[in-house]
Amino acid sequence: APRRLRSELLLGQRVDVAGAPARTDTWEVDAESSRRRYLSEHALLGRSIWPVSAQIELAIEAVGVGTGLEGYVVEDIELVRTLYADDPAAQRIQVQLERRPGGLASLSFHARSESDSASGWQIHTRARVRLPGSSTTARPVNTVSDAATQSVAAGSRTPLEFSMMFFAAIE
Repeated sequence: APRRLRSELLLGQRVDVAGAPARTDTWEVDAESSRRRYLSEHALLGRSIWPVSAQIELAIEAVGVGTGLEGYVVEDIELVRTLYADDPAAQRIQVQLERRPGGLASLSFHARSESDSASGWQIHTRARVRLPGSSTTARPVNTVSDAATQSVAAGSRTPLEFSMMFFAAIE
């Protein structure tokens, strides 16, 4: 019961989504500011944002609850666009876990503004998950993090060396 209560407080309610792929779990995140005071402490250009650490914590909890497993790896986290912490009455946030064959899964964070329902759900963050016993091998060297590491090792200065907050500020 304590794990379930913690998960409900962190992830919110599990919801059914029409048309979602099989083996997919979705949670509607409760972003009420009285329960997530830390959101007001993280701002970008005068607007509160969801810190990356909070998104990672949600991701870890979603994988643990959705699979019932331990010992998984959350990797290749991609911050597609800044996840602003808008008024919860005007914004809905969902975390989606899709389990795939071969011990893999994908995670995604989506948000939708209730005042602008025409724009629909927009993806903000996504990641890949390797579950225990997955049949995956080492990942290829064509990811942004690998490219950044190679350019730093070579002594070059590239835009990849800027922090994620810089990229969020220019979107």
